[in-house]
Amino acid sequence: MVERYIDRAAADAFFQADGHERWNDRCWYDDNDTVKHRVVSAGSSRDTVHGKERVTSVAVPRGGSANDDDRIGSVHFKLVDQGMWLEGYHAMVSFIPDRGNTFDTLVVWSVKFDPSRTSVLLCCGGTMLRMLMRNHMHRQLQRMH
Repeated sequence: MVERYIDRAAADAFFQADGHERWNDRCWYDDNDTVKHRVVSAGSSRDTVHGKERVTSVAVPRGGSANDDDRIGSVHFKLVDQGMWLEGYHAMVSFIPDRGNTFDTLVVWSVKFDPSRTSVLLCCGGTMLRMLMRNHMHRQLQRMH
């Protein structure tokens, strides 16, 4: 599927990168009204409880030819200044067009953690981190029902 991404190198680097994957609907847009409806461009950043997130790549379909309708746009970002969290992360938001209905687009958030050395030492090689994240995500998903 990497060949469908407009920015193949960034998508391939993300998929090949090591890390603990998670999904969180507040990874880029949250309840903060100043963030919503803002144009995202490479280099833009925002402060979060995790630290500072910076957009590293934006690949937007330009349209025009029929082949462009099937290509996957993406936004890549990573944590550049760690806050209270012990790990960093990098993430990708994919915009996957539906081949059957051109009005539908699947939006997929993927986040991979990069545990710091301190995190590895304090969290038993990542086992505790995975357990904590599993419990956190379980509670988040239960709230959605």
